[in-house]
Amino acid sequence: MKLIILGIFVSAFSFTFTFSMSSTLAGSACEKKTGDIAIESCTKFITTKTYLGKPISNHNLSVMYENRGLQYFKKEQYDQALSDFESALRANPKNVKASNNLGSVYLRIKKYDLAIASLNQALKLAPDYALALSNRGVAYRNKGQLDKALEDFNAALISDPRSDYDYLQRAEIHKRMKNYRKAIADYNTSLELRPNVSTTYYNRGISHYLLGQHQDAYNDFSKALELDPTSKDAANNKKAILKIIEKSKK
Repeated sequence: MKLIILGIFVSAFSFTFTFSMSSTLAGSACEKKTGDIAIESCTKFITTKTYLGKPISNHNLSVMYENRGLQYFKKEQYDQALSDFESALRANPKNVKASNNLGSVYLRIKKYDLAIASLNQALKLAPDYALALSNRGVAYRNKGQLDKALEDFNAALISDPRSDYDYLQRAEIHKRMKNYRKAIADYNTSLELRPNVSTTYYNRGISHYLLGQHQDAYNDFSKALELDPTSKDAANNKKAILKIIEKSKK
């Protein structure tokens, strides 16, 4: 039985979205609801360009496009989501959240250069925007540009030092760069901020294994399996590392 040393990523954490609110449109279904109800409400405002009989400003029109785009994204209708985020930026080129969200869609469809371009635009407007830094870090990581990815996650954590997600992502960068002790330190911090995450224990266990810390690896794979009994990888690695430990005692 071979030990699996590839990390596990949870798809929900592969991108970071932001949702916009407008005080003028507060209470509308476009902002308060989700799914088709929100899409229908946003479409009505976008089509008529009015709200309660009054014209919608470009700022608020941008918010409507952005919020509808988010609903399309959740429905995995990526072309519509891209179109809406682009429309949001045409209505208000300074909509930082729309630039971030556009980059997030490009991340999901694996168009990393386009994602980076959108996120660069967001960061020109808001250099310390942690979500955009984090998303760009993911794009650089997926392109294999680990040094740039590490720079972005370092900057994201300066802006938001309590982001368990960014510690987890930076740990994966350290692991790929074979800085296993740094990876373990970041996994530790991620678990302090967000305890009982099976995949974090699993990924930390891999770093322990690669350092030859077999008992610590076994403990982490065991905890990962306890938290997620359906994890075949954790079950496999727990058995594999136990054989290594038992063999070393003979």
